[in-house]
Amino acid sequence: MQLGPNMKRLGEMDVADSLKACVIVGPGDLMTWEVCASVDSDGITLDVIGRGSDLEAAAASAMAVLTQNGSTLETPVDGASTMPAEGDAAYESQA
Repeated sequence: MQLGPNMKRLGEMDVADSLKACVIVGPGDLMTWEVCASVDSDGITLDVIGRGSDLEAAAASAMAVLTQNGSTLETPVDGASTMPAEGDAAYESQA
């Protein structure tokens, strides 16, 4: 199998040793690719997963998360919890 530019770029990142790819087959013979990379942040391992209709689409999805958010994965300086208080809604901002 020849790897395209998205998988090659993921391979060049510092997560290359944790890259995994698999094909998920669903009803009606629909196939979805899943690309997973693990990122270590202060002793916590986070799995970034991208899914798409092909290997390159899945890699692009995972790469987008790593590129945009990978450098911001850190624990708070004051040690405060990043979990929302009970009853507060958690949300993800869309830029």
